[in-house]
Amino acid sequence: MRHIMLDLETVSSHYDAGIASIGAVRFDPKTQQLGEELYLILDRASMKLGHIDVDTMIWWSQQSHEVLSILCDDNLPRIHLSEALLHFTAFYNQVPNSIVWGNGSTFDNVILHNAYDIFNLDCPIGMKLDYCYRTVRRMFPLDEEERQGTHHNAFWMTQNIKLVIL
Repeated sequence: MRHIMLDLETVSSHYDAGIASIGAVRFDPKTQQLGEELYLILDRASMKLGHIDVDTMIWWSQQSHEVLSILCDDNLPRIHLSEALLHFTAFYNQVPNSIVWGNGSTFDNVILHNAYDIFNLDCPIGMKLDYCYRTVRRMFPLDEEERQGTHHNAFWMTQNIKLVIL
């Protein structure tokens, strides 16, 4: 499967936002099959490596307990951003030259690239392999009633990508 849906949860909407979680799932747009999934929740120190926006933090505080747990639940297994990037690289390299779909042409993929820069690591996603899921979603709207799972949790994408695969 040469396609990956990427969804980050962040503590800012800036291009250099701190990352709270990384969700990714492989999929095949022709067969509509889902493949391997990756879901990583980052530790608080990692979130502080990027930009933190007060308005975004206020927004987070108004979310459900289930969503807010990404930031606050100390019982969730968490890893450091540097380790998370190594996991993502390994996940990506299982099928090199995969197309990575992010939510917004200036959001998920850009933020992930910036995270790699923090550690002077090469991001495995080639420039021509960055695609914008938000654009496709606007072209082929998803009925909000069809969405499943916890919204604003990077892992929800794995439950919903099949509804919008072309």
